[in-house]
Amino acid sequence: MEELQKLVVYCPDKSKEKEALALSKRLQLPLTTQPGSELSLKLEEDGLSLMGYGLSYRGDFMQMLSRISKGRLGQEMLVHMAKTKNPNPKAADCTAGMGEDSFLLAAQGYEVTLFERNPVIGALLRDALDRAGREPQLQEIVARMHLIEGDSVELLREQNIDYD
Repeated sequence: MEELQKLVVYCPDKSKEKEALALSKRLQLPLTTQPGSELSLKLEEDGLSLMGYGLSYRGDFMQMLSRISKGRLGQEMLVHMAKTKNPNPKAADCTAGMGEDSFLLAAQGYEVTLFERNPVIGALLRDALDRAGREPQLQEIVARMHLIEGDSVELLREQNIDYD
């Protein structure tokens, strides 16, 4: 991928060096102790973020709490359209992105398999899921979200899941 040539894994935190090295190897990106000239995946104690051009982005499911609290979940169009009588509903999000749609379905009780083929977005999503899994308000929801990194068209065939 051409855009990955402009990207580095930047790890200013010595305690995260081992994790940063594994990430750089998995994504086949250089590991640096300084930000890249254009884009950097910055790994710090509090998580992974994509930085560049004066901006920074990090997935954060805590920001989704307002969308699922106080009866608001049922007002979400996706949740409204995905109602089912199945007591154990399952869904596949074949273009997961940062997982917000999957989060809404998981909050509704769906077991959701998320597929993300972009390795950088996949790394950011995995980090967001890991951090959310440590938050008491989100643990039950995130436990129903299962990320598979790769092309859903190819990988969905390998899954033996009966989706609703």
